[in-house]
Amino acid sequence: MFRLFKGLNSQMEECFNIEAATPLTEEQLRKLRLILADGFIIESVRKNTWIQDKGNLVELGPRMNFATPESTNLATICHACGIPQVTRVERSRRYLLTPETDRKTFITDNHDRMTECEYTQSISTFNSGIMPEEVWTIPMMEKGPDALLDVPGLPFDAHDRQRYYDYFVGKEGRNPTCVEIYDLANADSDHSRHHAFKGKIIIDGKEMPETLMDIAQSTWKANPDNSVIAFYDNASAIRGFDCWTLIPENLGRVSRFTKKSLLTIYYLRLKPTTFLQAWRRIQGLKPVSEDGYAMLLMQDKDHWCFTHWQDIASGVCVFRVILCHGKMRLRILSTLVI
Repeated sequence: MFRLFKGLNSQMEECFNIEAATPLTEEQLRKLRLILADGFIIESVRKNTWIQDKGNLVELGPRMNFATPESTNLATICHACGIPQVTRVERSRRYLLTPETDRKTFITDNHDRMTECEYTQSISTFNSGIMPEEVWTIPMMEKGPDALLDVPGLPFDAHDRQRYYDYFVGKEGRNPTCVEIYDLANADSDHSRHHAFKGKIIIDGKEMPETLMDIAQSTWKANPDNSVIAFYDNASAIRGFDCWTLIPENLGRVSRFTKKSLLTIYYLRLKPTTFLQAWRRIQGLKPVSEDGYAMLLMQDKDHWCFTHWQDIASGVCVFRVILCHGKMRLRILSTLVI
């Protein structure tokens, strides 16, 4: 593993922690510096740190137990540019703190503890040292369906517990493993199957005429004029505003950019707040719920421009759907991009 540094100012720099199967040649290193540089200014990326004073230095970066999407993209770009030995590139941030800055408060305020951590020393490997939990069995044969109640984080009700008991004990004649049960909890959750959104609602013994999904879709049925995909499943999209951007004349090859008018599309996904993100547990992180997110897409006439869209789904977008004069409108209240 080796490191490259990109200076931002006298008190902050970015560090690229690079893992390669074999050493890079000088030409490959030059290409890599160009890939990582802003505006292909190769001098902005170098082997040595830009921060001379090592006094109160703080380095913050991604947790190492999972590769980030940026790392995956950078590795793919490197392979396409003739640097096949690069397997992972993680970007960390290095800050030189002033004497009056409280170190603990600064670290808390400048990183996302769910996906990032402090590097107390320069990392030499991406091996986090985290060992996977041992696979264990759940004693359903001995304790019955309610043995699942002793497993943390499962959203099963009595019907679910009985169903899994009938399958594993009644049909398979064995106890399930924790891996099987957690996988079922994800695949059979409301996140995937929409039991609550599409299920019957019974209040005081009386079945309601609409499901939650019917209620959500009723806004489109009443005013379909500015809807694009009409709540397919639990998602929808509404037309935004005309705007312009710069687009290459010939995609996939060197060409000049031209100004082009586009239509913004707001993509909405509605999800109950009780969803548990099972993959967060896999990462050793606290489960969170993505209660809703908005994605800004741009549409060029009848063709989607997937290369020109801004995704804020990796954060939290608080918005309010407003019915105004019979039309559905979206008001962004706040956005936190992670």
